[in-house]
Amino acid sequence: MLYVVGHVAVPTRTGMTFIVDEELEAVGELELRKAEYLLKKARVRGETLIARGEPAQEILRLAERGEFDLVVLGVRKLGGIARLIRGSVSGTVMHGTHSSVLVVK
Repeated sequence: MLYVVGHVAVPTRTGMTFIVDEELEAVGELELRKAEYLLKKARVRGETLIARGEPAQEILRLAERGEFDLVVLGVRKLGGIARLIRGSVSGTVMHGTHSSVLVVK
């Protein structure tokens, strides 16, 4: 299981600086611990990993590096403007990998 902590844009005098939000990283660690517990309870082997960066690109990088039969993504409903500005992680992954992709609402 993968949790990607995206970079947060912070305005500075010279432009924008991108940082990793420590609170988001802590949330990711908590969610992965919950997932590990559920996997262990169901007697399913699995690994967890936190990655830092742009979510779609990190998922694609790891999907291509590993030998995965299936990439499963959760989806958040972004409004039209937000999707237009940020793009769709699930759409980018679906069109960017050779693995099968399952998107879960």
